[in-house]
Amino acid sequence: MRQMIRDLPALTREHHAGQRLCITAFDSGPITPSADELSLGWTLVGDVMVSPPLTPQLQIPFDTHDEWYVFRSLPDSLTVTDRYVNYCGFNLADPHTMAGSQDASWDRTNYDWLIPIQRRFWADIERLDPSSYVCSGDADTVVTRDQEFAARFLDIARAIAG
Repeated sequence: MRQMIRDLPALTREHHAGQRLCITAFDSGPITPSADELSLGWTLVGDVMVSPPLTPQLQIPFDTHDEWYVFRSLPDSLTVTDRYVNYCGFNLADPHTMAGSQDASWDRTNYDWLIPIQRRFWADIERLDPSSYVCSGDADTVVTRDQEFAARFLDIARAIAG
């Protein structure tokens, strides 16, 4: 059974202080700020919930199948091509390498579905240019420019994996 990294909100706040967190998926779908969240500075841009500048005290809504983009400054458009967290098995590993590690009697094309999804994902990352992307679904995934954030995430993931 997969264990989620429950410290993702705290870890994200700690390493992205002052930046803006954009929630593109909360429990697989869009989220709307509550009245309390609106009073704290959360906003809605299209179907993306945008935080005020991150502080250690700011509560980040967190469930399962969440997807966040973190920005130093918000881009002109927050439109994402897809909610990648909703693809069962979405990851950034090379599909050909994954297929090659299977039993030789298995279908070697069963990871081909990932190829176009990964292309769209990397195109979104290039276009939006976030400082970090955080996804917690079937697998926890982080793409970041912050080496300390990446190292801390890996430390926590390794501790969970034992």
